[in-house]
Amino acid sequence: MSSGYSPVVPHPRPVPWGWTLAEALLGAGAAATMLGLFPLGLLARTIMCGALVIAIVLIDGFTRMLCAGSGLERSMRQLVVGGLTLLIIVLAVTAMPLTVPSPARWALVAATAVGLFVELRWDKRVQVERAQAIAAQQE
Repeated sequence: MSSGYSPVVPHPRPVPWGWTLAEALLGAGAAATMLGLFPLGLLARTIMCGALVIAIVLIDGFTRMLCAGSGLERSMRQLVVGGLTLLIIVLAVTAMPLTVPSPARWALVAATAVGLFVELRWDKRVQVERAQAIAAQQE
């Protein structure tokens, strides 16, 4: 006897771009925090950055669950592209000395936001397409 469980929602739909924009802005906020663009101590910067990253993970998980389904894992290509994107951001943020003028640091924050937005939109589109293919097979 089948349980009827499906890893995808019955009618997968694209994730609204506003959620992806929120994730990208939170990621840019984390980069700005670690670049010292907000006058915080080391402990406060660490806590703020951690809270922003947790918020990104929660938004990402809930939007995927609502729009695509809860049991659909990312493909290897999605994992590699996402991992490389995060690696590039982390290396750029840690390599930039705090003595660099503020406009250059804000430019890196803006580039982080744009890069995250583009990567996350692609990632969510691929995820929803996979969910739509599975939902079509189940009908």
